[in-house]
Amino acid sequence: MGSGSSPKLVATTPIDEAARLLIGRPVQRLLQHYVRAAEMPYADPEDIHQLRVFSRRAGAAVKAFSFLTASGNRRPLVRALKDIRGVAGQARDCDVLIESLKSWRESAAPEAQPSVAFLIGFAQGERTAAQGALERVFEEMSPKELRRRWKRVSKDLHAKDNAQTLGDQIGPVVQPQIARVLEALARPNPTIEQLHAVRIEGKRARYTLELFAGCIDKQTARCGLEALTELQETLGSLNDSAVTLARLEKLHQRIEASDPLLWESLKPGFELLAASHRENQVARMEDYRSHREVLRDRLAPLGD
Repeated sequence: MGSGSSPKLVATTPIDEAARLLIGRPVQRLLQHYVRAAEMPYADPEDIHQLRVFSRRAGAAVKAFSFLTASGNRRPLVRALKDIRGVAGQARDCDVLIESLKSWRESAAPEAQPSVAFLIGFAQGERTAAQGALERVFEEMSPKELRRRWKRVSKDLHAKDNAQTLGDQIGPVVQPQIARVLEALARPNPTIEQLHAVRIEGKRARYTLELFAGCIDKQTARCGLEALTELQETLGSLNDSAVTLARLEKLHQRIEASDPLLWESLKPGFELLAASHRENQVARMEDYRSHREVLRDRLAPLGD
């Protein structure tokens, strides 16, 4: 996990050598953001974002090469990555909500401003709670302990067949992931809940494909990664609106029950914000339907 440049990975790279690099790289990047996100939490929101991204990438790499390690050696690292990803996700969701509310505040109608101020304050409170959860995980799972768990996995990475290469795993690892996305894309009229599942499958496929991109025809890999990124962005926006609408409805019920007068002052803004997210859902659903076949065609060569 040194700071020097890493060798390029190709189809003929021995599988255990490739696994050490492909797991070690995101673990190293995660550690950089982990310390900053815990010790300087509000200096740069990008640290939280990247902490979640690299915990996902590291997790995807561990899963892709799980057949090279004993579960007893692998499990402690998997648990640590899951815990970090969970608390980073909570904090990141709050950051995204706060930024979207601040952006909406600039153009919101005057009658919506009390709701915007209320929701930003609410989200800031949620973000503070999420930061506390992250710092508790940091205390329990120090960078030193995380490195120890990674080194334990690294030492245990051994192929049963010394001739086994990175390219040998394209069929067993990449193709099933792509096949699941293609199957999901085949549904002509999916529900929002089904599209949430498509988003998750697409994200997993993207992280897995990134691991093996050097073993695949450059144009095919680039086209596949672009398609998966486009899918993730469209469905990510759809999911953000679904989450926000659920949060607004929950808050609505709580406030109206406990303080009807407060609810009357917040109601116009809640309704306007909910309407904007419903409009976004309709637009993103239309984007998905209009591009679904194109995405399938761009991904199909990777599923063969």
